[in-house]
Amino acid sequence: CRMLRFPELAPADIDAILLREAPQADAAHRAAAIAAGGGSPGAALDFLELDLGAMHQLMGEIARSGDADFSRRGKLAEAMGARPDRKRQLAAIDLARAVIAGQMAQITRGQIGALTQANAELARLTAQAPTYNFDAGLLVMEIGGLLASVAAPRDAGNG
Repeated sequence: CRMLRFPELAPADIDAILLREAPQADAAHRAAAIAAGGGSPGAALDFLELDLGAMHQLMGEIARSGDADFSRRGKLAEAMGARPDRKRQLAAIDLARAVIAGQMAQITRGQIGALTQANAELARLTAQAPTYNFDAGLLVMEIGGLLASVAAPRDAGNG
């Protein structure tokens, strides 16, 4: 069975569609939807429906700056919600993968291994998600840990 793949749309084109179809969405929510949509306006609209803007912002902060004191992961758990349904859990994993992919342009050579490993672990979670019954709290901590693992190493004194 072959899947018909349409060409990816540019982020600006998807943003224009989101502005038209979901005018209530602010810039942060649209950015999250565009990042997670992988070039598909339909996927981006689905993500908007799930209100992932806060999660996208937190995931980006964790991937860029780490989370030594777990405070960002705590906020990420709050943004995920106490009892997220499977669709929201899958969306969170997809969003984390998009954040990781977005880091590729900004990493140093020394971070490539961590980024590759984090991407592989998120791919594993994606494969397991349809049949596993994830504990939402543990899932978000695992996602947060993988995102933190790609952050630039800090000086030894700054932890």
